[in-house]
Amino acid sequence: MRQVLGYSGGYSLLAFFSVLFLIPALSSRFIQRGLKGKDMGRRGTSLENVEIASAVGLVCAVVFLVCVISSQLWWAKGRSIDGNSDFVSAFLF
Repeated sequence: MRQVLGYSGGYSLLAFFSVLFLIPALSSRFIQRGLKGKDMGRRGTSLENVEIASAVGLVCAVVFLVCVISSQLWWAKGRSIDGNSDFVSAFLF
């Protein structure tokens, strides 16, 4: 149980720091590619016309999917229904 919690915590920290690094790195590229918009909550302020990257949620979604898929592959490593884990190990090694 401790090992599973350790791996879950590790995946969570990996996801957090990768999103923390990737969002600022990729938001300017999203704006350059035209994936931008204006924050509707800033109407009437001095920041009303500032363009923001609107596709930043893609970064979070991709990091989430990578972490979920890799954790599922880790969990399936060495485990199988019929006792034959060759199918799983063929993809992992």
